Amino acid sequence: MKSNGLISSLLRKHLNADVMEQEQVKLIDSCYPAQKAREVIISLLNEKIKFLNHQIFSNQERSGNVTSHLEQRVKELKAEKERLQQSLEKLEQTNHMVEINCDINIRVLAEEPSS
Repeated sequence: MKSNGLISSLLRKHLNADVMEQEQVKLIDSCYPAQKAREVIISLLNEKIKFLNHQIFSNQERSGNVTSHLEQRVKELKAEKERLQQSLEKLEQTNHMVEINCDINIRVLAEEPSS
């Protein structure tokens, strides 16, 4: 599943407004068989981990910045991914459906300082 293109498209749509203070995008609102639910969740987590790893690499290559907060977030997401994968794999042996709701809340904060 390519979530990156969907996320980019949704964000572009919402970020093109003249003045945006706060937005909410409903990314997922559906029920899935356990196997499909696992695929959706793991795919999203993998994309986020991949994005953070790219950020870590870019920051280190460009400026040698400390990325410990990003590295910690990657560890947290990997642990969550493992935990969820195990839980959902157990459900795959049943006929249970899994409801997934995922909203992206966007809030404009203060401007970044200029370099």
